[in-house]
Amino acid sequence: DLLGLLKWRSNTSLLQQNLRQLMKVEGGEVVKFLQDTLDALFNIMMENSDSDTFDTLVFDSLVFIIGLISDRKFQHFNPVLETYIRKHFSATLAYTKLTKVLKNYVENAERLTEQLLKAMKALEYIFKFIVRSRVLFNQLYENKGEADFMESLRNLFTSFNEMMNLNSENTGMVKGAALKYVPTIVNDVKLVFDPKELRWVFIRETAVLW
Repeated sequence: DLLGLLKWRSNTSLLQQNLRQLMKVEGGEVVKFLQDTLDALFNIMMENSDSDTFDTLVFDSLVFIIGLISDRKFQHFNPVLETYIRKHFSATLAYTKLTKVLKNYVENAERLTEQLLKAMKALEYIFKFIVRSRVLFNQLYENKGEADFMESLRNLFTSFNEMMNLNSENTGMVKGAALKYVPTIVNDVKLVFDPKELRWVFIRETAVLW
């Protein structure tokens, strides 16, 4: 299953199946080929930039990998992930797709509770990828689309606020996860979002999180 994903270009008709199967592969095998697996995921995303067919599956696979490395058994791979983001990650359009999938999960928290809970636990690194992607995009295209990017973040923060105001029992654990993990993204978001505005956005739109 892992080999099928790593060689996904040889049989794209099995791509969705291979992405689903990745999340069933034994963790030791995945972390052993961590960089190759991440490269494959983001290549799939980039080479299908005009389509959202694989976006959710790639997002879920990324969350799965981050979850593995958060496990005590594989925590020693955390520096490998950090190095990958800083030195090897190159998907300049990933920020748009990752933000879109995350926003969809937050807006549908009552229906997609399990998926969102997993994403919350991986939120810090999801945002590291989003921010790094946007930084790389800025370097290539001189801040093109800056207003759209800022608006997408504002909309995402608003979605978090609306989720926290839900009265559904199904979202209790997700709200708790938000209280724990949303603060972990602040330092990274400040790299691409004006700190003063970020403070204003969090006070006005997501005050309930604090």
